[in-house]
Amino acid sequence: MSTILTAAGESLIARLQAEGKALVIDTMILANVPGQDHTQAIAPGVTVPAEAQIALRYAIPPQYRAYVNPNQVVYSAMLGSDMGDFTFNWQGLWCSEHETLVAVATFPALEKRRYDEANGKTGNNLTRNFLLTFTGARELTGLTISADVWQLDFTVRLNGMDERERLSNFDIYGHAFFDAQGWLLQKTSEAYAFTPGLGYVGGIRAELAEALPLATPEAANLPQNVWLDVCLRHTGSDRIAEAAPMLTPPTAPLADSVADETCLMHYRALVARIEDDGTVTDLRPRKTSGALPIPDVATPEVAGTMRPDDVTCHMDADLLKVSGRYTICATAAATAAKTASLDHFALVPGVAVEVAFANVNIAANPTLNINGSGAKPITYCGVPVEVGALAQGQVYTLIYSGSSWQILGGMAPYPIGQYVWWEDTLVRPGFKPANANIISDFAATYPQMAAYLSTPHGAARLFASLAEYEVAHNAAWATLADGSKVSWSNIGGVAKFFWNKAADTLLMPDLTEMTRFMAGASLGVGGVQGDRGRNANGSALVVTGTGASGSGALYHPGGPSEFLTGQGSNNARFSSLSIDLSRVQPIGPTFAPRRWGALACAYLGQPAS
Repeated sequence: MSTILTAAGESLIARLQAEGKALVIDTMILANVPGQDHTQAIAPGVTVPAEAQIALRYAIPPQYRAYVNPNQVVYSAMLGSDMGDFTFNWQGLWCSEHETLVAVATFPALEKRRYDEANGKTGNNLTRNFLLTFTGARELTGLTISADVWQLDFTVRLNGMDERERLSNFDIYGHAFFDAQGWLLQKTSEAYAFTPGLGYVGGIRAELAEALPLATPEAANLPQNVWLDVCLRHTGSDRIAEAAPMLTPPTAPLADSVADETCLMHYRALVARIEDDGTVTDLRPRKTSGALPIPDVATPEVAGTMRPDDVTCHMDADLLKVSGRYTICATAAATAAKTASLDHFALVPGVAVEVAFANVNIAANPTLNINGSGAKPITYCGVPVEVGALAQGQVYTLIYSGSSWQILGGMAPYPIGQYVWWEDTLVRPGFKPANANIISDFAATYPQMAAYLSTPHGAARLFASLAEYEVAHNAAWATLADGSKVSWSNIGGVAKFFWNKAADTLLMPDLTEMTRFMAGASLGVGGVQGDRGRNANGSALVVTGTGASGSGALYHPGGPSEFLTGQGSNNARFSSLSIDLSRVQPIGPTFAPRRWGALACAYLGQPAS
């Protein structure tokens, strides 16, 4: 290799030092000069090669210009794997301000390759340094960056990054961990093979993309332990995770980690054992599904110790089996003994489960039995749930108290079969107005209401026949003095349902223009009563020849004496008679009790999907 400070460079340095001006070298030129002999001295009058020979004009960043000592400065070019392809055997330092080639170096040809992911071609990284030595070099160039600040060994740095990543994985997954079926050794009719999947050994991520065969060991050598040996092997400018199986006798265990003859670290995990009869015992530390867990934190598969924030808690294995459990109970509606199944379930006090019932319950005193752990009563607020209360498709949270399954939260939005009054005309889902309308496909659409009407207290709200319903709808509640009757005339007066099971229709009650009344001695629950006015009466009394008086609703505008006139010997006869009920009660155009207008609806439960 030859280097030289060119004659033009020496002249420029001398002139700028005399003028007190700075020398700014900002470009490194790389060229491939044919026929060049790098062992020969370079002529002082050398110039920039022809443009066709120039491979790269590299703009030197300010941070890549540094001083070594007062009389030495260094300029560097960092050529990453994203640059290339080209060959060069000549490099020069160029001052753009004065268009001067300051220094030149020659050397054997170097190849710069660019990494190409598409075809798998490896690239390379080159660092080219050019050291200039002359008196007052640091002062003339004005460089303030020390070379040792930025001239890094990137190989060491990249290796350090790999090691930090490995240690981070080790902190999370421990020495060895495998997800689901990853690296599971299985025996087929002819051979052994590892199942594709993911594992971590020594913090190195080892992913198997496709099944990996394992040579069948000699029967005489069985049993054999099967290990997975993992390392980060150098391949060109990269390091690739490499995993390979190893077999050893059970009496010769391998170390968890070892360095090979090249000082490359290998990490090993025991993953299986091939028994005397050729069967395989799986020895992988693993999780059945989902994301890999953090070591030392207990899971349903690995009960043990939790260590959050340096706090040690010993967890019971059964309790760990029951978090976040959801199941569907498909037991028939008329069967009280409900059953369901759950993975990793244990019946212990405090366990919570989420259960969706596929059918509305129409059986009294229902129980729930999960995984054959025993039939336990289903209760709400400490008492058995009512018939029809467990809705079809609704998810319930149940907590085991030690003797029964307690339903947490509400049972249903509204009590089944009960009336709710609304202050607007909107009919909400699950409600039907109590105005003698007919519900088709009743039991199929509203199984909760059908179950409720099948109970003794629900059946008490049913008419036995349509004829009974119609009689009630037209019943008379009063006969007047002239013999006429006051009846409902098909408007109101019906507080019960009629369920035609053959046609599966439900005839709703008719509460039109009726008000609610707190049941008591005069009117029982479910009874109806027509309106009636408060009795208003009065009397007029005439005393012969002496005077008269009126009481109650009977009066004379001129006073009681006006009842009399001078007519006949007894001087007595009625002059006029008036009746005014406002004297004894409020009046209006029609009789009306105290009332408020609302839409009365019965809640039939959420319609079946």
